Amino acid sequence: MIAPKPFPLRLAATTHRSARRFGRCGRRIVHLRPATAWLWLLLVACVLALAGCGGYADIPLDAVRRELQLDRPRQALELFPVEEERLSPEARYLKSLTLQRLNRRHAAEVEIEQALQEAPDVPRYRAMRLRLKLFEGDFETADALIELWDANRTDPAVTAIVLYAFEAKVLALENEGRKQAAVAHADELREALRDALAMAPQIPEYQRELVAFALRYDMAEDALALVDTLHALAPEDEHLTRDRITVYMLAGRRDDAARLAEEYFAAHRDSAEAAAFYARVLAACPPTEPRSRAFANLLARFPSHPEVAAQYALYLGAAGEVRRACEVLLQVADRQPSAAERQRLLRGVVKIPIDRNRPDLAREYLDKLRDRFGSPLVVSYFEGRILALEKKYAEALLKMHEVLDARASHDPTWRALAGEAVAFIPRLMLELQKQSPGRDASKTPPAASHDPTELLRSGQPLRFRLATEADLGGNAAGQSRDAGPQPPADGSE
Repeated sequence: MIAPKPFPLRLAATTHRSARRFGRCGRRIVHLRPATAWLWLLLVACVLALAGCGGYADIPLDAVRRELQLDRPRQALELFPVEEERLSPEARYLKSLTLQRLNRRHAAEVEIEQALQEAPDVPRYRAMRLRLKLFEGDFETADALIELWDANRTDPAVTAIVLYAFEAKVLALENEGRKQAAVAHADELREALRDALAMAPQIPEYQRELVAFALRYDMAEDALALVDTLHALAPEDEHLTRDRITVYMLAGRRDDAARLAEEYFAAHRDSAEAAAFYARVLAACPPTEPRSRAFANLLARFPSHPEVAAQYALYLGAAGEVRRACEVLLQVADRQPSAAERQRLLRGVVKIPIDRNRPDLAREYLDKLRDRFGSPLVVSYFEGRILALEKKYAEALLKMHEVLDARASHDPTWRALAGEAVAFIPRLMLELQKQSPGRDASKTPPAASHDPTELLRSGQPLRFRLATEADLGGNAAGQSRDAGPQPPADGSE
């Protein structure tokens, strides 16, 4: 028998030769004394682990991506071992993303830092670390993330992540009053979003985020194929179904959206949430006889639901049945056990005629309801809006300043009303100058004396509207589109 090599040479042969050679060496060891053989095998195993020749936990990464694709981070996390095991850098990257979506940001940071220790030059790992910092409020990382993307534009994950950096820049520039720069960054965001949507099949873990960005930045049409793909993966997922209908609606395919919403409601007839969603879709579609019947059936099935009533009223207003819309809101308002819901619907009774350029009806219902509003500021605000429709701009302006000057009244409606007044006053002043070219608008108490940025910082809404008039999804910066049209100051459609 050939004698085995001395230990140092044997160890070198084990660690540096091919697996085939190691197999042959292993067979030789079997002929040694059992104690010596087991000792050498143990040493070889330790060396292999230290050399990185294996030992990663077997994680089904495709399955993790599928759960993240369907917005199920808890199920994705369950695919990782409970006990601490050695994960590959890619597994740690996906675990970091999963933890971040579960708002476990510190744990997410630990995972991505460990991934970077083993693979410091992988762009998507670096982008993930910057994403976490950005989500923690470190907005200076936005520039670093954009710079990283600029050097790695073909990397799908980096392109998906950089969208948040562009959005942060847009918001910061808008707050600084640098509108042109904000618009330029928004354009770059849309360009990057188109690229990310084109590369979406390579990054299933980011597809739901891409759909959300497409909705926020009026690119719903670009996301149609993606939402169809997602829905096909989980047709029973209610959130995905509603997202898909929303995308169809915002992409201008209203008939398809209405058909899909009808199918969705048919499968959930006893759900008030499904009824409200179906009502929002119908209200955003052109009036037709079948849709009118569908709305009447919805209200008969849910006679006290404030959202169904509000959307039906908007639908009737669009169909020209403004008085009927007001009566529907009045009837349902009287059925509300909540004073807040009752107030919102009652204000809608006056708002819908204003939005539909019917100052006569608006004044009629305001006179009928003024004692039920519980706040003189609400009455003053609506009087100002009605006066504007009647082209009495100077009187309307006084009413709006009456609202703004009530800051010290501690009226709970003041902040929302003041925000709306701040937005409306410049339009009134412009119309006043058109009406009287020789008039010096500067003699009118300026709206600038009421700092609108304070209202923005407060986080309060700057739109005074029915709380139930939110559209299907909103847009990028947390803003929302009014369900009803906003008429010009002169009241023209």
